[in-house]
Amino acid sequence: MLDAERINGYCNLNVSQAEVFRAFWYNFRNGWEPAIIVPCRVSYVQDEDYPYIRVDFTINGRKSWLHVLGSETWY
Repeated sequence: MLDAERINGYCNLNVSQAEVFRAFWYNFRNGWEPAIIVPCRVSYVQDEDYPYIRVDFTINGRKSWLHVLGSETWY
């Protein structure tokens, strides 16, 4: 499993976004077998209603993505 800092797009996050993402990634990846999840990229999205961090990944070979609102809050 890749460290958060090595995921494509991480370098574009500001300090507070990177902090949230690192904590989220630690929590998320520890809930799954490492070989199942392959991270693709991370980005910050300034949504009209609320900002979030978008995480794109593959899980069991299927592409997916999550809205990350906090280290323990995502959907």
